[in-house]
Amino acid sequence: MLTIRKNLKFFVCAISVFTNLFFCSIAVAAEKIGIAFPTQNQERWYKEGFHLSNLLKKEGYDVELYFGGDNDADLQVRQVGRMINSGCKVLVISAIDGDSFSEVLKEAQKKHIHVISYDHLIMNTDAAEYYVTFDNYAVGLAQGHYIERKLNLKNTTENKYIELFTGSLDDNNTHFFWEGAMSVLTPYIQNGTLVVKSGEKSLETCATQGWDREIAMKRMESLIESQGYRPEGSKGSRIDAVLSPNDSIGNGIIRAFENAGFTEKNIPVITGQDGELEAVKNIHKGLLGMTIFKDANILCDRVVRMTNQLVNNQDVEINDNETYNNGKILEKTFMCEVTVVDKSNYKKVFVDSGIIDEKNLD
Repeated sequence: MLTIRKNLKFFVCAISVFTNLFFCSIAVAAEKIGIAFPTQNQERWYKEGFHLSNLLKKEGYDVELYFGGDNDADLQVRQVGRMINSGCKVLVISAIDGDSFSEVLKEAQKKHIHVISYDHLIMNTDAAEYYVTFDNYAVGLAQGHYIERKLNLKNTTENKYIELFTGSLDDNNTHFFWEGAMSVLTPYIQNGTLVVKSGEKSLETCATQGWDREIAMKRMESLIESQGYRPEGSKGSRIDAVLSPNDSIGNGIIRAFENAGFTEKNIPVITGQDGELEAVKNIHKGLLGMTIFKDANILCDRVVRMTNQLVNNQDVEINDNETYNNGKILEKTFMCEVTVVDKSNYKKVFVDSGIIDEKNLD
């Protein structure tokens, strides 16, 4: 009888150990997903990085999230290498420098790791097969049309004065933003309705390395000084608009104008993109004309859906396979829609929806 009890006790313990090992193995078996985002020093990327990470964790994935310091492209490549070696099944990469990944992703391809480019296209590799983004040409188009409308360019008979900014040359999106905006503005520049007093009209001369607001502020300060821009009614040259590709650059431009004595009553029309809190505050104050709201929920939800489809070997839903050529392949792309936000609708988009507390706008 004692022997039976001992054997029974041993059997129960064995079952318990087996059960624990079984469930531990299930936990270990959770697929690992890697996220590499540009920087934690810009509001957009910090918030979206953790939002996407949390969504993927809710789906049961083991998630590694890295930020590339202060837009450090070499650091980001090393981070991706670590995630490849750690056994990630899917990599979601928002590239700082789209041309820097061709070598490291060869290893990902050997290990059959799926790669999704997130809003910044990875260039010159067939290892990054999927792309989730907003319609970036449409972003630039909307910025150009906003300036066209606010300056009444279709109907005016007087010259209007503008300066042009764009993003970082190592970001493929910069080209789409620029092409979209300039498709609207170039005809007015060519017929003399719009005047770029500085003469800086090429993509290269208008680029802002790393999308850095300090670089944008210093360039705008230099333009204000060299071209003699002053608030309307003061002695000096008038400036009516500044094309800015995103909120970070736009905020730097605003600071330059404020330092030069401009206020919400006489600051030129300035465009933006990303719907950052500071940008919405500036719209509220009358310092920024508009921003393009790229709803992170839409973009992140699409990445989660695409990740699930890749992990489960299902057909991946896309809506474009013609627009984005990365130099090696046409990307399988899902393009999400954007929302133009200005003084007329910023409360509806940001406050009424609960994204921003109205108390934080003052």
